[in-house]
Amino acid sequence: MEKRKRNSTKFKTTAEEGTTGVELVEKTEVEDLKQALKEKEDQLLRTLAEFDNYRKRIGKESDDIGKAGKRELLLGLLTIADSFERAFQSEALKMDSPVYKGMVAIYKQLLQLLEQHQVLSFESVGHPFDPSLHEAVGTETSHRFQEGKVVKEVQKGYWWEGKVLRPAQVLVAKSHNPPSGEKMA
Repeated sequence: MEKRKRNSTKFKTTAEEGTTGVELVEKTEVEDLKQALKEKEDQLLRTLAEFDNYRKRIGKESDDIGKAGKRELLLGLLTIADSFERAFQSEALKMDSPVYKGMVAIYKQLLQLLEQHQVLSFESVGHPFDPSLHEAVGTETSHRFQEGKVVKEVQKGYWWEGKVLRPAQVLVAKSHNPPSGEKMA
């Protein structure tokens, strides 16, 4: 660098004669270096932005994996709740009062746990059949409900985090009018 300073002073001319070739070379070198620096700064900013996007994407993917695992666990707990509900329909179980009371207590704990995780059941009977909420497992003639309404819940449906965790399995009302070819007696 010192050598360059000495050389550039040799070739300096007076203000009347203008700038020398060495000064022009130095100016273009400075401009080139400024441009290279700007390109490196831009490259650094792009790299930082890419890394930030990568970090966000990995965080979201991690959350999604965690939610998927939790969803599977909650569905398993709902299967256990369904088993309790079927057991409560047994007359033999109702005869054994201490066992029945113990099972009811455990069932209530299970429902509390589900509620703590924002798992909520929804009512279907009497509501119009909605394929986003219900899974039709059959139809049933009904004088009580209009055609297309849910007559009976075979299995409860549940919400979780504002979405359907499990659709309700339902029977849907069908028209109680006989087909047009048959006559009523």
